[in-house]
Amino acid sequence: MLALLIYCYANGIFSSRKIEQATYRYVSVRFIAENTHPDHDTIATFRRRNGSAFRAAFEHILLLASQSGLLKVGTVSVDGARIKANASKIKSIRYDRIQILRQRLAKDIAELMDKAEAADNAVDDDGTRLPEALSRRKTLKAKLDEAAKRLQEEAGKDHDNERAPPAVRADKPINLTDPDSGIMRKPVRHEYQQAYDEQAAVDADATMLVLATDVLSTPNDLAGIKALLDEMEKGERRPDMRVADAGYAGEIAVNRITERDIEPLISVQRALKQRPYDFRPSPGRDKPPRAITTPWRGEMIEKLKSDPAKAEWKLITLAYNCKRMMAMAG
Repeated sequence: MLALLIYCYANGIFSSRKIEQATYRYVSVRFIAENTHPDHDTIATFRRRNGSAFRAAFEHILLLASQSGLLKVGTVSVDGARIKANASKIKSIRYDRIQILRQRLAKDIAELMDKAEAADNAVDDDGTRLPEALSRRKTLKAKLDEAAKRLQEEAGKDHDNERAPPAVRADKPINLTDPDSGIMRKPVRHEYQQAYDEQAAVDADATMLVLATDVLSTPNDLAGIKALLDEMEKGERRPDMRVADAGYAGEIAVNRITERDIEPLISVQRALKQRPYDFRPSPGRDKPPRAITTPWRGEMIEKLKSDPAKAEWKLITLAYNCKRMMAMAG
């Protein structure tokens, strides 16, 4: 089943229903599935329950690449991408609003229970409409109770035992359909969406293999730095240099990288592209450039101005273009 999923994913087939159809339509898929045809429910269940097997296979492939001499980690490029979640942002609710609605629902449920008891004693009432309304409110309250419990548990994980008891921020949001996702937007001019922030660290020297991955529910790329570093070091894939865009420009992130003897090359300024006849004014058109006051930002700007840094980035992009051209020509 794992081989079936890997092959289908490599060929752009991700839906469990389409994978089931592929076991009938394509000879290569039928060969891998040994002429069996697992239904889409079986495929979806396997995918949902075997995340640990996927992680182990990911590590095993990188180990094979290292043992065969293909993978020699030097410079690593890091970036994130927003992936839209299968949920609507209107299903997100703040923690303080959850508490208000829970109290209101508890009161409404109690009143409906009294009405239902009175309806049981009435001869001319069929007793169908009231239980439906009661059931809907009970279902919604159960979802809100679960959401509040999850936010409280997350606050407890980040809590220091020496301080006051953990408290959830009033404006902390959670989505009732997909609580693992978050509200975010990619560039500043796009709309907000319910999404994930997919993180990947790629070997930029030659292989372009993905060395580490992470999934965030926050648009702040800085939150993924430590997890990516830990995963690479766990697999003995510590890089010499790390290249990243301005989304990772933060003193804490730079310190976490340098303290592991890795040289960071991180852009500290975002490049906002402006069209000659843009209908909207540039966000920074009338503002003077922000003064660089923190020492690490000044040092990073000088490092990126140096010829070796520019040549390194040019070599990375050149290698990528060569590989893409060979792939398209072949």
